[in-house]
Amino acid sequence: MQVDLFDPDLNVKINRTMAQIQKRGFELKDCYKDLSGLEPYFSDKAALQGYKSKLYKLLDDGRQYEQVGEAACDNLYDLEALAVAAYGSSFYTNLALIVDFSGCLDFIMHRGYGCRIRDIRKIKDYNVVSRSLLNRDFARIGTEVTFDSLLSASNEFYQQMSDLSTRVQENLEIPKDEQVPYMIYEFYRKLLSVLHRLKFYVMADVCRQLSAKGNKTVIRSMSYSSVLACTSEVFNDVVKLHQLDGTFDDYEVPFRTYKPYEYIGEVLRRDELAWGIQV
Repeated sequence: MQVDLFDPDLNVKINRTMAQIQKRGFELKDCYKDLSGLEPYFSDKAALQGYKSKLYKLLDDGRQYEQVGEAACDNLYDLEALAVAAYGSSFYTNLALIVDFSGCLDFIMHRGYGCRIRDIRKIKDYNVVSRSLLNRDFARIGTEVTFDSLLSASNEFYQQMSDLSTRVQENLEIPKDEQVPYMIYEFYRKLLSVLHRLKFYVMADVCRQLSAKGNKTVIRSMSYSSVLACTSEVFNDVVKLHQLDGTFDDYEVPFRTYKPYEYIGEVLRRDELAWGIQV
């Protein structure tokens, strides 16, 4: 499958859809209300109970989105990814379709700052840096360290940051001791904004194409790096992203479908749970 970037008509619909999903309600499907399907994934009962408690608290709190500039992240994303929500009578089975851009820092820097994909790919610990930056998770890296590694990797990025530095220094409203943090924030805000628009458009277009083939899909949630839809049929494929005007390189992103509870395996493998869990 191929996604052509960007169809103006779809872009108009996307603005409306993004607003709708941030207000979407959430209710556990009756057969999943005890979350018992999590048990096979945990060997530590305390860890299992801790994770269940976390999910029930999220459910009690209700859907909330945090934002960095234009980019937004759903606090119920983990629940949505477990495919345990009540989707409605038109969905006979629960399946979660996810496109995850966590490993795509090279492409986002290419689109946002004109960097060459191969230059960004060669930075040290690329996978950790990409996942950390694009998920707003700096536990394993420092923003300043990452900023320096990107500057040294790409001449294009270095030049844009040099231009920004000049403008910041000339802005008398920004104190000297706040200039570097301001530059880092501006870089990060733009990075996530580019990703935000791209990831949502890609999911919306894939959903449009799948629906035309009879595979019903509804976008339900997003994290900073990912977008999630419920779907009536399995779709596991690599999707080609193609810029219609040729200004950016082609790129490929994987789509994966998860059955109820299956996504917890991904969470555990990435060691995203905070409690020393034994899998």
